[in-house]
Amino acid sequence: MRDNKYLLFCLKEIIAQYFYDLNLGHNLEIKFSRANRRVMGSVRYLKRQKTSLIRVNGYLRNSALPGFLINAIIAHELCHLVHGFSLHLLKLRAW
Repeated sequence: MRDNKYLLFCLKEIIAQYFYDLNLGHNLEIKFSRANRRVMGSVRYLKRQKTSLIRVNGYLRNSALPGFLINAIIAHELCHLVHGFSLHLLKLRAW
């Protein structure tokens, strides 16, 4: 079974390799959420903690599932942050 430490390791690895110039100006956290059949991941900004929280589907805790799924979800959610969604900053696009 995977845990939140594994997610943090994957997050740091993906940021170092693909998002090395990412400067959010606040903290970034990642954790497993509850198991959900529809949503694989999500990102939201927590105003009180001044933190962006990435949540990954709880079904992916199972080690039998390939790790590249988690990496793809993390990269997808980081793309949302890069484009300004779920940030306290101004959005780059208003769609």
